[in-house]
Amino acid sequence: MASETHDRPDTTEGPVLEVTGLRKVFEGRHGAQTVAVAGADFTLSAGECLAVVGESGSGKSTLARSVLRLIEPTAGSVVYRGTDLVGLDKRALRRTRRHLQMIFQDPYASLHPRQTVYRLISEPWRVHRDLMPDRPRDRVAELLDQVGMPASAIDAHPAQLSGGQRQRVSIARALGLKPDVLVLDEPVSALDVSIQAQVITLLMELQQELGLSYLFISHDLALVRLVATRVAVMYRGEFVEFGPTSEIFERPQAEYTRALLSASPALAEFGSGA
Repeated sequence: MASETHDRPDTTEGPVLEVTGLRKVFEGRHGAQTVAVAGADFTLSAGECLAVVGESGSGKSTLARSVLRLIEPTAGSVVYRGTDLVGLDKRALRRTRRHLQMIFQDPYASLHPRQTVYRLISEPWRVHRDLMPDRPRDRVAELLDQVGMPASAIDAHPAQLSGGQRQRVSIARALGLKPDVLVLDEPVSALDVSIQAQVITLLMELQQELGLSYLFISHDLALVRLVATRVAVMYRGEFVEFGPTSEIFERPQAEYTRALLSASPALAEFGSGA
């Protein structure tokens, strides 16, 4: 992999990210309300992978989007290195949020089909002009190499790429902004199992190489056991269990956690280090 200085804000004592009382309520017709996230509290340390697990509809993706203010939280705070994202105006939010990037579940939908790989990866630099490299095409080629893609893919369109390649392009695009936090919303669930293993291996290597912190959203407990430092188990918008990965898997306390574990198939592909 190509090496590149990864300029991040100076590390200070304490968590990289601190979420307190985060709540998201959707308003429905006739005054009906749906509480999607009911007061989440957690911290994320430098180099840590915190996984949020639960069934579909438990509020995991809403939590992820609320943390980044891709949807506006109803209440609570999201403090990144001393700055509360919830209180920022749009300009300040855009400037701060480049340090926190999201990888979406569906690589088929997250890349504009009419743009080339070069355009897709370089586009964020047009927003964050201070990060525009002197030789953007060379930098894109370096980023492609960093995610295991050939430089020849630089002029390809998404339709010419496999699902795994598209997700690698999404990762390269995020890395182009030199973030220190990645929010990964089911990043491999739309891919074939054999490709999932390759992308997860890449993410683990990048975390080690760049010191990234991951907020990892997943329903796949076998995968979470492999990648996560700590696990938060989410049910109907609330954390019902939270702790180190080994404790959650070996000594689950909540009945819901035990039910999830009993229903989770083992994925030998990940456990074998493929």
